[in-house]
Amino acid sequence: MATHELYLGGPPTRNYGLSMFPGVPFNDAQAPFNQIGPAAHKGPIGYNDKRRLAFDGTDHALSEFVRNTTIADGDVLGAVLIPKNQLLLGFTVQVLKAGTATLSIVPKLRGKAHTFAAIAADAVMSEPVFYPASGTDVAAISEGVASLALAVFDNKPDMLDLTLDVLPAGGLGSLVIEVTPVFLSTNAGGIP
Repeated sequence: MATHELYLGGPPTRNYGLSMFPGVPFNDAQAPFNQIGPAAHKGPIGYNDKRRLAFDGTDHALSEFVRNTTIADGDVLGAVLIPKNQLLLGFTVQVLKAGTATLSIVPKLRGKAHTFAAIAADAVMSEPVFYPASGTDVAAISEGVASLALAVFDNKPDMLDLTLDVLPAGGLGSLVIEVTPVFLSTNAGGIP
């Protein structure tokens, strides 16, 4: 049984007539193979879709919305649209500027049964906290490893919502929060 190296990229070949194939025999211990990245012509497949919600007045459109809208305890903020046909690995949440006292927010994927730990948005977070996409029986991970088994694939678009679980009388205050879904796209990475 033969192995035919038909991969693209990698170290240069020494083939007769400079032919492209076969490629150099693959060896995961050799330096050229350890130093290359994905083929540039394939395009990226991994994305993050960071969304900063700044209620501190620096986002003028958001400030205008808050001035003209009554936001109450239990309201849901549709924070990030996640396109269809994505393998959602999870999302990170980081409070950059604290909101009002006792402000608590619960992230949720709209229409999904997954549950996630509430975010105490009344204190600044020095590092983002990672939430595996499947949620449910896994607490937020701040130090550790999330398995890809916790990823979620959906052939329909998703929305990452933030539910205002506890909204004090002072409202959102000067809250600045970033939510970042991290996903792999099945619609990218190839030549059309």
